[in-house]
Amino acid sequence: SGAFGTGLTINVSDGTNTVTTYQPGVTYTVEVNISDDGSASGYGFQAVALDGSNNNSGDFGAAPAGLHTAMVAGRNYIEHDATTSASNFEFSWTAPAAGSGDVTLYAAGIAADGTGSSGNDGAAMGNVMLTEMVSGLFSIEALPVTLDIFPNPVQETLNLAIKSDVNGTFDLNVFNLK
Repeated sequence: SGAFGTGLTINVSDGTNTVTTYQPGVTYTVEVNISDDGSASGYGFQAVALDGSNNNSGDFGAAPAGLHTAMVAGRNYIEHDATTSASNFEFSWTAPAAGSGDVTLYAAGIAADGTGSSGNDGAAMGNVMLTEMVSGLFSIEALPVTLDIFPNPVQETLNLAIKSDVNGTFDLNVFNLK
């Protein structure tokens, strides 16, 4: 870390909203922003997406202008081509296949003074974890759950007690037979 007090943020979005979960096979926009409190003249970054076993996860696809992908020690990175005056880098990432589990996007950035020496340059690192979104329609019989409904018959208030070893967010629809 040099004279610039460098910071780094990573934002993953579905094109509209920031996300913390991913849907398998869907392409997301990743934005890496490098901040500094000095007068850096150039910026650069490198990012990688890894699963829980530190293996490549997902695909960066075709890199946009000014960026490229590189295979380093068996890992696929996306990074800048050359130092640029823009401190914001944007690229696409396609989530891995279903069953891949959590993915962490790691990034490192640099704010440089442009002298060719690293003496005053500042660096920062960051990461964001994305949880796999499990989707589908399940009947209560298909899930390993315990469901208690009381009282039965219902007068005014229905109580549900649901216990499950399955993690995730689920929608529960309850219909009146009438």
